[in-house]
Amino acid sequence: MPNVYVRKSSKGSWSQEDLQQAIGVIENGLSIRSAGKQFKIPESTLRNRLKKNSFEKKGMGPEAQLGIDAENKLSLHIKKLQAVGFAPTQRDVRHLAFNLATSLNKKHTFNTETKTAGKVWFSSFMRRHPELSVRKAQGISKARTEGMNRAEIKNYFTLLTDILTENDLLDKPACIWNCDEIGVQLNNEPGKVIAAKGSKDVHVVTSAEKGETITVLACCSAEGQFLPPYCIFNGVYAKSQHLKSAPPGTVIKMNKKSAYITTELFMDWMTQHFIPRKPTGKNLLVLDGHASHMNSADMLQIASDNDIIIVCLPSHTTHYLQPLDRVVFKPFKTYFKDACAKMVSTRRGTGKITRDDFGELLNSAWSRSATVQLATSSFRATGIYPLNMDAIPEHAYLLSCDQDAPVTPGIGTPDPISATDQTPVTPPSAISSEVSFLDEVNSQPSTSKARSPVKTSKGNSQPFSKTSPQSKMATSPKSKITPNKALATISPIPASLGQSKVKRKISATNVLLLNTFLANKKKFKKR
Repeated sequence: MPNVYVRKSSKGSWSQEDLQQAIGVIENGLSIRSAGKQFKIPESTLRNRLKKNSFEKKGMGPEAQLGIDAENKLSLHIKKLQAVGFAPTQRDVRHLAFNLATSLNKKHTFNTETKTAGKVWFSSFMRRHPELSVRKAQGISKARTEGMNRAEIKNYFTLLTDILTENDLLDKPACIWNCDEIGVQLNNEPGKVIAAKGSKDVHVVTSAEKGETITVLACCSAEGQFLPPYCIFNGVYAKSQHLKSAPPGTVIKMNKKSAYITTELFMDWMTQHFIPRKPTGKNLLVLDGHASHMNSADMLQIASDNDIIIVCLPSHTTHYLQPLDRVVFKPFKTYFKDACAKMVSTRRGTGKITRDDFGELLNSAWSRSATVQLATSSFRATGIYPLNMDAIPEHAYLLSCDQDAPVTPGIGTPDPISATDQTPVTPPSAISSEVSFLDEVNSQPSTSKARSPVKTSKGNSQPFSKTSPQSKMATSPKSKITPNKALATISPIPASLGQSKVKRKISATNVLLLNTFLANKKKFKKR
């Protein structure tokens, strides 16, 4: 980490506003010495500012190696890369900084062998730009970026609105449900621990190399009610000790081939677990398009006979549209891992986590995650209840290929500071208010205005330049290579992720939804 200098004197404590006011009173005839005393600015500082025609206060000490303008452009470039799903790593930024300094012919002390800026420079750069931070990135497949298409999401919410309105479910959260599966492993996962400084290897004892996977089928309503967990083991015969200390009503089913859900098991869950517990009357069940959910005509018929309206989510959108995926499953899995780690730690590695321990582990995680607060928040976050398409955040569409997405200045338009730069840009909606704000700041002209000659205390006239620093830069021969042009060459921004290849799948899903809706609508009218 670089040394952060802490000032020990009041030198340079005056502000930009003080400087502007001092220049103003000097223009009105006050002497430089009197103006300096009035605004607590050294006389020599005012004289130098007038001589150099420099009226912008900068930080004391040497300037950043890339310069303020180039660093601002680099910060904006990083945000643009993030907007299209290619956020750079720390080493990428250091490599960008070296190439940018080289392209702009900046004097620097970067490493010419590795062609990267130093770690000290990177830490200082991050401190000078608090709008950036080091984050743990989450991988997302191209299919998911294509699936979160604004037009398809709009069609989904239009259909959902029609179904809820037609069946009088808009104000009945107890009759709106979501079900989904999640896999958990009977093993503890090592995390961050406290160890001796300088240790080469830090080991944590685990229960096994790879724990057994168990599927938990969960279901909750928009009112906050959770059905008991429906668990699937790989095997033939279930044992009563597997349910020891499990949440009340927990069901364990065996699958001979694997621990995954099948059409037969989902049919069993529907008839033996969901239908007996659902409220009377019409109920809406939101689920994903997994084959086990939608491949059985008998299951769809049973749902229709029991006033259950099934809505299948569009393909590759469950990370934003499915309530359990959006809010509930992440804390559930975290609590389950914590319970496994605690059990292994308590046993001091003397015993392996087995199926007999599953009930206790499940109860520990389920009691903390299957809460009314999380259930209601999950439906609110996905816009299902209360019905609200705007609940889906704008950044959910950033990586999609929407052609009708709104364009925000600074992201989908050229940088106003140099409109001639042909930097490839991407058309997604806003990445953050900071980006547009930065462009607005950079596009403003210099605060130094054309002023009349000012009389100094010695009686000499000091003329003020009528040209701003930006216009001087534009007339300089070196301004042919700007930071924007250099960054566009060094690290071009992808203009698009390409045409969506899942449109046919999404359209087929919508057709299935529409057919299901029309069939139910016709049946209910006959009744």
